[in-house]
Amino acid sequence: MVARLAGANGLLCLVAIITGPLLARMLGPDGRGELSAIITVFVLAPLVLDFGLGDFVTRERARGTSAGNVVGTTLPIALGFSLVGVALAEPVAELIGQDRPVVEQFVRISLLATPVLVFGTMLLAVARGEQRWLILYRWRLINAVGGGGLIVGLALLGSLTVQTAVLATIVASFAALVPSLPVIRSTGRWHVDLALVRPALTFGARSWLIALSTAANYRLDQIVMAAVVSSDELGQYAVAVSLTAITFGLVGAINTALLPRVAQEGAHAVPRIVRVSVLALLVSLGGLAASAPVMVPLVFGDEFQPAVILVEVLSLGALFFGVSWVLGAALQGHGRPQDVARPQLLGFAITIIGLAIVLKPLGALGAALVTVVAYAAVLSGTLGASVRAFEASPRSLLVPRRQDVRWLVTIIRRQAKRRTS
Repeated sequence: MVARLAGANGLLCLVAIITGPLLARMLGPDGRGELSAIITVFVLAPLVLDFGLGDFVTRERARGTSAGNVVGTTLPIALGFSLVGVALAEPVAELIGQDRPVVEQFVRISLLATPVLVFGTMLLAVARGEQRWLILYRWRLINAVGGGGLIVGLALLGSLTVQTAVLATIVASFAALVPSLPVIRSTGRWHVDLALVRPALTFGARSWLIALSTAANYRLDQIVMAAVVSSDELGQYAVAVSLTAITFGLVGAINTALLPRVAQEGAHAVPRIVRVSVLALLVSLGGLAASAPVMVPLVFGDEFQPAVILVEVLSLGALFFGVSWVLGAALQGHGRPQDVARPQLLGFAITIIGLAIVLKPLGALGAALVTVVAYAAVLSGTLGASVRAFEASPRSLLVPRRQDVRWLVTIIRRQAKRRTS
């Protein structure tokens, strides 16, 4: 099923490859920058405002804790935290909008929708802990096909604007939550288990720090840029970020399966998965950086020529980010979220200080360089914690081996035979 999830992520990447140039060419750098400012808030709000309780639910269900007790205890708390987004909708919209009415309007809508998205996130966390991969597969598939299909349709009709692109994303995101609704029935009656409140808040707080720091390291630059630089420059940066993010499809599928697997099986499952992830990232990001000078202007248009150098710089940062992402999922599954939080907080501090120093004089290139330094620091700290936690050498975690390639090829062939049979 990891291969199926990877396939769904692969489809998501394929859709991004199709819709990215459409959005860039039809919206231009200014419109692409406005879209990035809105989508960044819409995506990050539910990830940050569940207070890390989704990860707690996943871990507890993987360990066999009663679904009714886990959900009944954590869901009210998560929804309570999600109301922070509702309360801050107006001031945040004004801050990021910067006299851009469309950005201000949809940032406000994104934050007002946070409780519904958090509710869906918690249901998906149950499915993940129970390893109900079909639900997660359908969720990813609807996100990919629904949002991408709507954007392509709008482009064919000549109706693709910043407003309609945002609406397409919102509609697809809500539709993608539908496959998770059967989880409500399967969890049985919900009960508040007071014995779970303290461990949920403790684990959730540590996971929340990870989520907050990861979100800041991955998206804070775009949020800050939305308030500091022009929409044109943000649009160039957003295109570069979206290209490097395409390579994370496989890694995302691996992470989805990794946390419950490590919680169940222990540390011996980690090194090979990490090495295969490193191999996938090296191949994909290396190819992206090498082809950027020709590919970016050809695919996105000559207006996006300044994005070439950003793609090349951010490809290195994406490599560091991807590897630390997999290691972090393994550490969380091993019950050590604090070992992920510390490096992420360091990266967060570097991002904040670095952006304050270089964003105005260097603009988007400065933001890209800060991102690389921050991700390198996160990887260094996460790798050190992984070496200690899994009693493995850095080489055994990071350097792919021939047998890893053969193992990966075997899995791909096995999946191909299943699809053709």
